[in-house]
Amino acid sequence: MSYSTLLFDIDDTLLDFHATENRALELLFEKHGIELTDTVKDNYVKFNQSLWKKLELGEISRQELMTNRFTTFFKKEFDLNIDGLSLNREYLEFLSTGTDTIPGAKDLLSTLKKSGHKLYVVTNGIDFVQERRLRNTGFNSFFDDIFISQKIGYQKPDARFFKNVFNELSEFNPDDTLIVGDSLTSDIQGGHNANIDSIWYNPKLSPIDKKITPTYQVSNLQDILQIVG
Repeated sequence: MSYSTLLFDIDDTLLDFHATENRALELLFEKHGIELTDTVKDNYVKFNQSLWKKLELGEISRQELMTNRFTTFFKKEFDLNIDGLSLNREYLEFLSTGTDTIPGAKDLLSTLKKSGHKLYVVTNGIDFVQERRLRNTGFNSFFDDIFISQKIGYQKPDARFFKNVFNELSEFNPDDTLIVGDSLTSDIQGGHNANIDSIWYNPKLSPIDKKITPTYQVSNLQDILQIVG
């Protein structure tokens, strides 16, 4: 099959969120004079990921996540009462300065753009953070449009997220539209919910969840070129 319309997740698909998150946490903890050990960092990452999973499932709101994640974490980890909303604003500002990319991502987008594919971003996240990171890396120039969950009002994998995206596309055909992402629960399940094909970017060769099966799987971004036609 060939696909003319490609929907790209960005975090850990095109942009290296792990590296950017790591630096943002270091800057945040340094600013407040708190030691950031590897254990503390790992605990935060696991805790934060659990909150985003709850947001995907509709168990908490975005405002609850933004307001409470640092308040809850600092109380649990250090028994400190802090202004979580203020720390969250500082953290997002640090996060938005990231320029870390996944190896091969720029070359892939450049090739796809030159070959006439229509490229779109579909990402869960905070609008100013995602938009600034795309500008910082120059990746925004490859995309026809950028769709961010905060602006749309729904998170991937919610079908309503994709319905809003498809309504904005000038020539949408589900048969030649494909979503590319690293998350089975967000991107690949989102593709299922939206009735479009999917590519799971799986560089670590993690096992597939039998409940969520991608149409295709790649461990190297350049392999996408062989799939999309």
